[in-house]
Amino acid sequence: MLDVGCGNGYHCWRMYGAGASTVIGIDPSPLFLCQFMAISHFTGSHHPVFLLPMKIEDLPDFSNTFDTVFSMGLLYHRRDPIGHLTRLKKLIRPGGELVLETIILNSSTSNVLVPSGRYAKMNNVWFIPSPSLLETWLKRTGFVNIRLIDITPTTRTEQRRTEWMEYESLNDFLDPSNPRLTVEGYPAPERAVFLAEKPS
Repeated sequence: MLDVGCGNGYHCWRMYGAGASTVIGIDPSPLFLCQFMAISHFTGSHHPVFLLPMKIEDLPDFSNTFDTVFSMGLLYHRRDPIGHLTRLKKLIRPGGELVLETIILNSSTSNVLVPSGRYAKMNNVWFIPSPSLLETWLKRTGFVNIRLIDITPTTRTEQRRTEWMEYESLNDFLDPSNPRLTVEGYPAPERAVFLAEKPS
């Protein structure tokens, strides 16, 4: 399995715990690499879980390699979402699966939100597609058997300040008078999970 944009590798360890034989995560952040190394130290070094400190664009040629590729919380940060989906598909073996989790615009029509500036105080959000448009993107990049598994609003219970995380969190990103909107006036974040397959 491959986890693209894996952060400190949390989900890589969860994938291994769920039965994956080998898990590779990629993320260019030195901080996340240090956190991953600390986790590895305390869990032992014999687990087949690895983190490569690089971007997907910098990966060696792993074409047709992985049974499952995860891209979670990344698509809306990409200036070229179609290019990102194309790179993901190239990494998957024929018959393999993509697990795609992203913020979506919960609309029944095929459209996209392009923030004029920040979205929920994030300055690197480029495109937030509706589910039907994201399905079209997946079809255009050659995926088949595309399934929308879940749409869930991000909640203050999920993203909140704690004694370990004292910085701004979701409560600071939403309109205090209308939590269905961000502070910029856009629809509040909702996250979707899609499964899609590379043709055999």
